[in-house]
Amino acid sequence: SSFIITLRRHYVELGLGLNVGGCGGASYMNVLEVKPGGAAEEWNLEYSGDARQIRAGDKIIDINGAKDAYGMRQQLLSREILTFTLHSCIIIEKSLMRLH
Repeated sequence: SSFIITLRRHYVELGLGLNVGGCGGASYMNVLEVKPGGAAEEWNLEYSGDARQIRAGDKIIDINGAKDAYGMRQQLLSREILTFTLHSCIIIEKSLMRLH
């Protein structure tokens, strides 16, 4: 299952607070860590307990229309407002648990 969020860099020193990884032309980037004090942690606090929280292991499949890791990286480096489409591993795990 996927969800869409919009994050804004509030403070340059804090940034988004996301540690992500992805290779060149890959069709997604992995969320490796949500760092304290950034826009991603603010989102998670606002949506505490919601399936739309950003978690390590989630896959980013789109940022501002960019659909490959290179393009997404460019968006991360150059934009203040970022709209993400993510696939949540938590949602997938819960769906698989219902099958058993």
